[in-house]
Amino acid sequence: HVFCVYPWAGLLRSGAPEPALRILDLCRIRVGRVVGKEGSHVVAEARHLELSGDGLRLGAPRIESALARSDPTLAIDVGDLVALHWSHVCDVITATQMARLRALEELHLTLANEQTLASRIVGV
Repeated sequence: HVFCVYPWAGLLRSGAPEPALRILDLCRIRVGRVVGKEGSHVVAEARHLELSGDGLRLGAPRIESALARSDPTLAIDVGDLVALHWSHVCDVITATQMARLRALEELHLTLANEQTLASRIVGV
């Protein structure tokens, strides 16, 4: 819903897409794979949003740091799939949950590109 409800997607058409692109990227729930741990943070590989003349799309995976949830019963290990929101780990997820999350994300990217952005992006 972050692509269709909030005004940020519409701001991408303004010709100055930052910080709207950064906010949309961090606010969406995204999938990451844990590649390391650093104290109270995990290092995860996740795909981030990119903006092109065609609209929003997922870019190549890149590394990011996220604060592990402060739930002491939540064990996060290297290799785990996690749901990320802003710079926080929401939860460890299964492969089935990952597939569902990615399918919904693709649907909403399509809706945003067709309805909200509709090839009216300036300066990209």
